[in-house]
Amino acid sequence: MAGVAFAAVVVCVVTLLVYPLQGLDPGVSSGVLYVLGVLLVSVRWGLRLGLVTSVASAAALFYLHTSPAGFHSKSASDLVAIGTLLLTSVVAAVIADRARLRAEDAEERVRLEAELRRRE
Repeated sequence: MAGVAFAAVVVCVVTLLVYPLQGLDPGVSSGVLYVLGVLLVSVRWGLRLGLVTSVASAAALFYLHTSPAGFHSKSASDLVAIGTLLLTSVVAAVIADRARLRAEDAEERVRLEAELRRRE
């Protein structure tokens, strides 16, 4: 449950950072900040929550770049950029999760080796 709350906070914080930048960056390049949030979530809580955070991040960015009257995209280039952000954040979540698993395996091997030395 803490992971879900952290993921929601990450998406909200990045959204609060990105939203005021719309005037300076009318495109979605500032949406790359969402990928950093996805990395944080994936490293700590794993792939599933990282993927959920990726989708939530893309949805938040999509919402920021839609007209207030509805969910019609401002431009096709925004849709492509948001799709690219989603793909990038999914790949980042997979890579971060694999790194987390490898680190856990390495820590377990070190612990087992230390225990073997102690027994000898």
